[in-house]
Amino acid sequence: MTLAKALSFTILCKTSLFLLTLILTQSANASDFEQPRLELNDLNGKKVNSAILLSSHANMKISGLINQVDVIQTFKNEHYEGVNARYVFPLPDESAVYKLEMKIGERTILGEIKEKQTAKKIYKQAQKQGKKASLITQKRANVFVSQIANISPGEQITIKISYQQVLSYKNNEFFLRFPLVVAPRYQAKTMQFDSDLTSGWLFQENLKPIADITSDNLLNNEPINKISLNIALDAGFVLADIKSPYHQIDVENQDIGKYKITLAAHKTLANRDFILRWQPEQGNEIQAAIFTEQFKKGDNIDKYALVMLMPPASEFQSQKKLPRELIFVVDTSGSMHGRSMEQAKQALFLALADLRPEDSFNIVEFNSNVSALSEHAIPATDFNLRHAKKYVYNLDADGGTEIAKAFKRVLQGETQTNYLRQVIFMTDGSIGNEQQVFEQINNTLGTNRLFTVGIGSAPNTHFMRRAADIGRGSFTFIGSNTEIRHKMQLLLKQLKNPALKGLRLEDDSAQTMDFWPRPIPDLYFSEPLMVAVKLNQDQKEINVIGQSVNGEFKVKLTTTKMKEGDSISRVWARQKIKSLLLYKNSHEKRDQNTQQQVLDLALKHHILSPYTAFIAIDSGPISEKEIANKAKETYKVEGMRPAGWTMASKNITLPQTDGQSRIKILFGLMVILLFGAYFKYQVHEKK
Repeated sequence: MTLAKALSFTILCKTSLFLLTLILTQSANASDFEQPRLELNDLNGKKVNSAILLSSHANMKISGLINQVDVIQTFKNEHYEGVNARYVFPLPDESAVYKLEMKIGERTILGEIKEKQTAKKIYKQAQKQGKKASLITQKRANVFVSQIANISPGEQITIKISYQQVLSYKNNEFFLRFPLVVAPRYQAKTMQFDSDLTSGWLFQENLKPIADITSDNLLNNEPINKISLNIALDAGFVLADIKSPYHQIDVENQDIGKYKITLAAHKTLANRDFILRWQPEQGNEIQAAIFTEQFKKGDNIDKYALVMLMPPASEFQSQKKLPRELIFVVDTSGSMHGRSMEQAKQALFLALADLRPEDSFNIVEFNSNVSALSEHAIPATDFNLRHAKKYVYNLDADGGTEIAKAFKRVLQGETQTNYLRQVIFMTDGSIGNEQQVFEQINNTLGTNRLFTVGIGSAPNTHFMRRAADIGRGSFTFIGSNTEIRHKMQLLLKQLKNPALKGLRLEDDSAQTMDFWPRPIPDLYFSEPLMVAVKLNQDQKEINVIGQSVNGEFKVKLTTTKMKEGDSISRVWARQKIKSLLLYKNSHEKRDQNTQQQVLDLALKHHILSPYTAFIAIDSGPISEKEIANKAKETYKVEGMRPAGWTMASKNITLPQTDGQSRIKILFGLMVILLFGAYFKYQVHEKK
């Protein structure tokens, strides 16, 4: 072998070793994403089968603007030993959890609210002692964790969680959302990994959506969770329509304005959000509503009000139309694969068709990286629109959800005066670093307006709604193909009309009031003002003041006769906690002790928060049998794969949302180079 040939062989070998080093490095970086799987292991690390059977039921009672809900979770131990159970479950992002009950046989134990770390210590101590205990904590505003200690073999323990939520009202229609599944969240490498947010699912292109899988061919390793619902609706007026767009329901009209609603199949798969909508008869459309309450604790009496106001359409109409720059941002990460991606594309086609000649636009897609149709916004000419439609048609879902990179690209903190810049963000919101992104939006918004469009069967509404609030825009949810045209037409109408800005509340003496959320987000066409207020002493009126395109907007509302209760006070406390957490790192709030404020509020009003937890302990004597059956293992009850998601089960090794394909590419290159080096070496040896 000549010197030149030897050098060539040496270079090939060194290149292969370099690629091998890169592969090992990428594998180490990827390990954070590959390790957290929903597998059940004993103390020796041996994998075991699931021991916990879960059944769920929800009772809802709707009156006025508030929905009172009891969620009942029953855990049964099918194992031959005592076990602990852990279940990650969703609730509405605006819910106020205020009660916990644990039922063991005929005994019912009422939970207490404690500071979170204190509650965890009490739970762990009871767990070690062999006592039965339950702990409920908040992981996110819409993600909660239920833990049950020491369930004996064959034993059944029932947990009842009570919460309340304020109804939504939009386009002359009331609606509520009851989430049934926690969709897996992409977690950026900058945050501490949380296996509770993965749900054990990986992404796969060729797996059939779960709605298409029959009971005969359903994968054996996928959990099947079902839930039943009973709803008592007291609307207070006759309804023109009651419907659930994604579930079959039975409706019984029991009295004028009173309805009983159940699932037609009695139970449903817990794999997509349950939505209920109802609409007043024509002529009974709601323009304003005010509910008042006095909350008595000890010798103190506080008065609260819940206000809903629908400004007239004339307040949103203007003859002057500013030119607009519309930036459409679409999530093309792995979690959007399948139906969600098709819905996003259809929504984009409708939005492009609605552009005016004087508008400019751009399309930005993001997954692990960010790319765009154009470097800058381009005029809405026929040529550019045809080019844009082709770009949208070729979009494909793959990779991670690096949403912060997308916001960095489209929000630069600019201030525009001669045109209106609107950012329309289409995503399922499946991320774990919500607070980091909220702060990013708040710091870089400038005069932009951010409108979020939630896509899919189980979007992260906590992220979508809060991002729109900070971005001074609105949130739209599209759950199926049949809704796309109607929902997008309403959003496009909002984009064309100016908003009500600078909204605030004052009492009859023009004194500022303690109202939440604060600041009140801008108000758009067909959306109501919804705010909870702590009333000043002897207050009789509430003045709503804002700025419309026609000048000052002002409405006077009279407070009604007070009744005792704690529902509205909880709404007020929940809204205040939300606002405090949302803006806790803003310049104005940085010096305040937000954690202590939230803790004090949550303890006073008996509601769950990031800094509080509900704990229930069986204080009865522990028998020798219970000590013998003290749990040695904790079983994590798995959630279902969201409907329409093309994802793989936990037992199949596949690339995850951060896109591990680069490892395979590097490995392939290394194999090719080594084979080439070996082939050349053999040829030279023969010569």
